[in-house]
Amino acid sequence: MSQGRSIYWATRMDQHGIIREITRIAEPLVRSLGLDLWGIEVLPSGRTLVRIYLDTPPGTREADESAPDAGGKGPGIDQCAHVSRHVGLALEAEDIIPYAYVLEVSSPGLERPFFALAQLAPYVGGDLELRLGSAQPELPDRKRLRGKLLAVGEHAFTLLAYDAPAETRLSIRWDCVRKATLAPKLPFAGMEKPGHGKSAPKAGATLKYALAASPSGTLRNQGPEADR
Repeated sequence: MSQGRSIYWATRMDQHGIIREITRIAEPLVRSLGLDLWGIEVLPSGRTLVRIYLDTPPGTREADESAPDAGGKGPGIDQCAHVSRHVGLALEAEDIIPYAYVLEVSSPGLERPFFALAQLAPYVGGDLELRLGSAQPELPDRKRLRGKLLAVGEHAFTLLAYDAPAETRLSIRWDCVRKATLAPKLPFAGMEKPGHGKSAPKAGATLKYALAASPSGTLRNQGPEADR
């Protein structure tokens, strides 16, 4: 096996351990800012991407048209930068990730990823996009689904699947889900908002702040950007 593939699989096998360590470091800092640690991703492709999602606690978010009962105003760029800087320094000091990586701290954005079944509850009535580890018996040839979230239970949720026979309701266990994201309805999809030029961020752009790190421990500020 090539060195690149060896690093790839080693990174995949170690993802959970890295996420546990980042959670240990980041959670107290994030809480001190009055924010929630929504989730962490480790994506081993080329230079590994470590992405931390921050969110405002339930009940403090502004109204968000993308979900019936959930708000959507995320953290500010200064908060993302603060978390990125301090977590990045801690990761380097403890040598938790022994290869080159990019650390990105971000709001969830409108295409919000979900990391736990309980996170779905405020979004009942909204649309989801799913990638499954195994197809459901009702749709045996489909591992990618889009549909309306109808209910959330203790171990599973109910989805009304689109592009499927009428009234196809699926009870999907959370442990069958590889990836779940919100599928928002953007009011200006496909058109330019009045008074906004082509260079303006898209509606629902994700605010993020990134640092790049090398195995030598050098941190490089990649600054804020809007995810288009």
